[in-house]
Amino acid sequence: MIKNKICIERGITLTSLAITIAILLILTNVIIYNAIDSLKVEHVDALKNDIANLRDLISTYYAQNGKIPVKLKYTNIEHIKQAGLISEAADTGDFYVIDLSALENLTLHYGQDYEKVKSLEEGDTSVNNYKDLYIINEASHNIFYVQGVTINNSTFYTDYSAEDIDKVPVTLRYVDNVKIPEGFYYAGGTKDTGLVISDVEGDDLENTKQGNQFVWIPVENESDYVRNTTYEDVNVSTKAYDDTGYLPDGITNEKQAVISAGGFYISRFEAGKEETNTLVSKKGATVWNNITYENSKTTAKTFINKNEVKSALISGIQWDAVMRFVDNKKDGKGNLYNVRQYTDSRHHTDVEKSGQNEEDKVCNIYDLEGNVREMVAEKTTQNSSYNVIRSGYYQSTYKLPASYRNLGDGSINKGHSFRFVLYITNDNWSPTYDETGIYKDKNGDTARIPGGFQVSQMPGQNTVNEGLVVRDENQNEFVWIPVTDDSQYVRNTNYIDTNVSSTAKDDENYLPDGITVEPGKDGEKEKEIVTKAGGFYISRYEAGKEGESTLVSKSGATVWTNIRQDDKDKEQGCKTVAKTFINNSEVKSGLITGIQWDMVMNFVNNKKDGIGKTFDVKTKDASRHTGSLAKSGQNEADKVCNIYDLEGNCWEYVAEKNGTNNPYVNRGGNCNSDYDYPASSRDNLNGSVYGYGSFRLVLYVM
Repeated sequence: MIKNKICIERGITLTSLAITIAILLILTNVIIYNAIDSLKVEHVDALKNDIANLRDLISTYYAQNGKIPVKLKYTNIEHIKQAGLISEAADTGDFYVIDLSALENLTLHYGQDYEKVKSLEEGDTSVNNYKDLYIINEASHNIFYVQGVTINNSTFYTDYSAEDIDKVPVTLRYVDNVKIPEGFYYAGGTKDTGLVISDVEGDDLENTKQGNQFVWIPVENESDYVRNTTYEDVNVSTKAYDDTGYLPDGITNEKQAVISAGGFYISRFEAGKEETNTLVSKKGATVWNNITYENSKTTAKTFINKNEVKSALISGIQWDAVMRFVDNKKDGKGNLYNVRQYTDSRHHTDVEKSGQNEEDKVCNIYDLEGNVREMVAEKTTQNSSYNVIRSGYYQSTYKLPASYRNLGDGSINKGHSFRFVLYITNDNWSPTYDETGIYKDKNGDTARIPGGFQVSQMPGQNTVNEGLVVRDENQNEFVWIPVTDDSQYVRNTNYIDTNVSSTAKDDENYLPDGITVEPGKDGEKEKEIVTKAGGFYISRYEAGKEGESTLVSKSGATVWTNIRQDDKDKEQGCKTVAKTFINNSEVKSGLITGIQWDMVMNFVNNKKDGIGKTFDVKTKDASRHTGSLAKSGQNEADKVCNIYDLEGNCWEYVAEKNGTNNPYVNRGGNCNSDYDYPASSRDNLNGSVYGYGSFRLVLYVM
């Protein structure tokens, strides 16, 4: 009995064990499958996180640079189309590989093939052989991962499904780095072929939605924006000059407005007229002829007058700029458009509605040669009572090309109309940085931008090498001084006076709170902060004073003179005043040091000044010493890399001392011709107040 019982107990134990093992195997498989599914989900989540990060950084880059960061055109997208993820309504542009090197502080889970393709030249189609890449659509800014992530027989290429496809393209504020003004929308074309905008969303190059359309005329070099006196009639051209009264309210200098914006928009069509005398630029509109010259100037200004965009009659110089832009480009029939050569097929027997002749279309602009003559805001000394008219018109009797410059008597004429332009009048500053970030210019150079500051977008002020200009919320302006190598950040003892330079050392108590100089290690902590940031900011202007004690860095400010270097008798010296300007976790101000002044000298030396001369920091130039004290930023000869008054106007105290009887160091010269020292000059004073003595701020980016 005992033996049998034992056998029975053993049998039960083996059976239980087998069942237990089976259950464990099932549970293990469930756990394994769940782990695999969980891992797949993690891969999809990683893809979505990548795209979210890219979208945020690209949005910031686009706002700052007016273009998306792209590397190479990419066409291997058929599998993404088949997945139903590409919208015919939104993804209307080409796809490009995202230039990951243009984006700062980016960490990705995927996209490793970028390292293999980043060295390929533009147009190299071998890029389409790679799939571990992120691409972007130029119109919608939608982002896709070409290789995709597969989970349970489904492949994910972006962070939305086919059911949630993005059908609304982003409202482009820039295309090809061209500003699209508020209230207008991109309609098609490129900066080279004729970039077209419309005031109706969704309008296209066929003008199917009948929006008012305009074409961008780029003007990237100031030297190009001049009257062409070789256009026929040459006799008229050489005697032509700008008229008055044609500019819109708020614009006093046409050339300055155009150069600041990098160009202007021209109405795509000759001026059209709708009921109630409404001015339009639309295809198929009735051309507004039989209007006097003076009324054309007034009417052109009625189209739009907002802070960001204003309209006016086209000027003679602007017509010349258009001719330069379209000359020898292809017309609507594929033939070369020679602005100096008459072409019979561009002229008809009578006035037609606007935009009817494809052969008289070039760079997406219609009727520059034929249809009607066009009045421009220009007169001539040949007959000052007459206005200038451009182009030919419908009558083949007068075989006149698009560039032709002739005279009209200003009266109404069936064959005379006009064309108008848009001036982009935004203040040319980037959006305000919410927090400290990295700005990368078109050359790839970088600068740290403190939170609360904006970057200038004006040509000549938006690159590091030329002197990158930023401003704070109160419009105080500063220029970035790059320090890319900490070995550069040393005192230059060769700057005169060499006797002072060789004994100079950093002063005490000049640094803002939170930045220290360790005993016996002058400038070590300061140097650490500067080199970590890659540079520092110098105030663009000598210290200005508003009211009793408000410190500013603004053009036209009253320079803060008669101030000591150190505090005395409860009166703050410039070392203390400089620290009061700003002090937060992102940026701190202080008096410029001697080493920092030397860094500025190294940066600006042999660059061009404001009037085109070479700025030699060791050689004095009489044109920079006016003989009388001026407000800040008034002397273009004393401007270099967008920094004013480094040589003339005022001596400037720096946070530096030397071993002489007059231990306080000042830099540069002043307006007095008796002390016309060069910008690099290092001299010594006793720290007292001077009518020609001021100081300058620096900003440390933390």
